[in-house]
Amino acid sequence: MNKFQERLKQVLFINPIVVLLADVITVISLYLIFEYNRNDTWWATVFYAFAFISLVWTVCFIINISKPLWEAMKEWPFIGKIITDMDYRSWLFMIFSCFLNLTFAGFNVYQGVLQQSDWLKAVSAYYFILMLLRLWLIVKHEINKKEQDTYTYLRREYVSFVNTGIGLAVLTLAMCSVIVEMIIKDEHFTYPYFLSFGVIAVAFYNVGMSIWGMHKYNTMKRPILRANKMLNLPVAVMSIFFCQTMMLITFGGDGGAANRRLFNSVTGGMLFVISVVTSIYMVRAGHRALVQLERLHATDD
Repeated sequence: MNKFQERLKQVLFINPIVVLLADVITVISLYLIFEYNRNDTWWATVFYAFAFISLVWTVCFIINISKPLWEAMKEWPFIGKIITDMDYRSWLFMIFSCFLNLTFAGFNVYQGVLQQSDWLKAVSAYYFILMLLRLWLIVKHEINKKEQDTYTYLRREYVSFVNTGIGLAVLTLAMCSVIVEMIIKDEHFTYPYFLSFGVIAVAFYNVGMSIWGMHKYNTMKRPILRANKMLNLPVAVMSIFFCQTMMLITFGGDGGAANRRLFNSVTGGMLFVISVVTSIYMVRAGHRALVQLERLHATDD
């Protein structure tokens, strides 16, 4: 495993001069592709792949040079606590995510009423339900952390974990209405051309961070914080789904609505499966943890 990690570091953290050259090549090649409208050529696909690799190298380079600053920030009062205390950081981000979900839900319901769009109203309902789930987790977290008895605390946490899985099933129903509207009526979000790549990058970042967060909290006795991380996966994949339609419109070339309908059907079906499997897993894993907890408690008594 150590050899693999060393090889991976050698691939990701390369010479800064090579990173600079890769970035220059990426900027020039993308400019030529967009300027001369060569999106459909094979070499454009090659340079898109190279641009992704260049982006990864650049991010790793920034992470590498920011390590001294990162260590210094750990000594700052508020920022240091966010960096070093994972529970506090997750709780804070849970509140921030709840606020973002509420903002996005409010914006879409306003646009839905303004444009008389049932799809935007469905998107608003999806994010409003997600906001309620996060808000409920925040309230439960605040209530449970006051409990002094370990058994009672863990039992309440795992019950909340199971209930979040049930809530995710309800969220999946709202998600289905959004997907169906996108497939049948060809509904989609549109972004300015220069923002498209930023939106795509953020979407893939969210997927990666949600998977990492699920793995990280799987080893900790913090079921509510873990439940919030598990909510992030179907939500992050949903953002990939939105980006897919945007990319097909921006770079899709010939095919139009027929291609979007096909891709949206496949990706929407995968998103539905991911959401359902995550929901079932949360209910089963939470129930199994409750059974084990009851057995340990009975043995102690």
